[in-house]
Amino acid sequence: MRDKVIFLDVDGVLNSEKYHVALHQRILNKELSEDDLKFDHTLLAVDPQAVKLLNRITTETRAKIILSSTWRSGKNLVELRDLFNLWGITGACIGRTQDYRGRKRGYEIEEVLEHLSDRIDKWCIIDDDDDMLDNQQDHFFRTNWEVGLTEELTNKIINYLNS
Repeated sequence: MRDKVIFLDVDGVLNSEKYHVALHQRILNKELSEDDLKFDHTLLAVDPQAVKLLNRITTETRAKIILSSTWRSGKNLVELRDLFNLWGITGACIGRTQDYRGRKRGYEIEEVLEHLSDRIDKWCIIDDDDDMLDNQQDHFFRTNWEVGLTEELTNKIINYLNS
């Protein structure tokens, strides 16, 4: 059986300027202490609402995730899965792209697609940066870093992966 795959960025997708402003406001309102921030820094790195949307995508499409975010750097697959568990991401993390600093992220994704072409049925990219290759544009769902993953974009991704 061939898989559906999501190439996932984190910053600008699962978090956003809007989320960080709200988090900062919670600190100012003393809803979070400095100790909470020290303890939960990695946990607070993503917006739980965006995680719910991602979980909806993976549940409704049965897509698996390949992390293409800078969050992948220096982490093996077990560490990535632990990070996903901490964040509440329920979709299966099956890998990560290589980190070729200074190159377009699209090249990193292309390498994985070439390697796994016989295992992938349908795929998409969710990212706030537009450094994808021309042949990837029809598979690319760009988020706005100011708001991250939205309900509208979630619906488009689900429809695309299930079409």
